[in-house]
Amino acid sequence: MAPEGASGVVAAWREHSVPWWGRRVEVVAGRTRIVGEAEGVDDDGALLLRTGRGTMRVVSGEARELRLDGGDALPRAQ
Repeated sequence: MAPEGASGVVAAWREHSVPWWGRRVEVVAGRTRIVGEAEGVDDDGALLLRTGRGTMRVVSGEARELRLDGGDALPRAQ
């Protein structure tokens, strides 16, 4: 583990994670599909997604940024 403990690991994860913050993301975990705007990573390392039902913590699943056919990111979630 990092010398700073768990907080150091999460800080490094935030620094090196994909640049999806503020973009629409889909997470699939088993039969569950969640679509929302990526807000960041919490102190436990969970992905934070803002959805129509509020902010959700996602701790597992396959995540991908949603894009249009031309490669442009979709507009930000409302």
